[in-house]
Amino acid sequence: MFQVHCQACHTTSEGIGYKVGPNLFGVFGAKAGQRDYSFERHYSRALKQSKIIWNEKNLHYFLENPKGFLPGTKMPFVGFRNKKDRDHIITYLKKISP
Repeated sequence: MFQVHCQACHTTSEGIGYKVGPNLFGVFGAKAGQRDYSFERHYSRALKQSKIIWNEKNLHYFLENPKGFLPGTKMPFVGFRNKKDRDHIITYLKKISP
């Protein structure tokens, strides 16, 4: 699921740079918009100023409707309407988060 929908914009290996979106290695449990300082200038103001921690609940809401969950986000993806799709992505993000 991740490889089909997310890999075009995001990398997931530790130490690898970013693409259009940030590297998501270790994102689970991290504060939104703060992890990759080389990418920080690309985060939206809304994301950088949020108090969001990427946990299962917040990821479900964000992945369902990024702009609805966080107005002002730069992420152009419209979201995954299907809960199973979101579950797959979150399971993968947990797996790549030490």
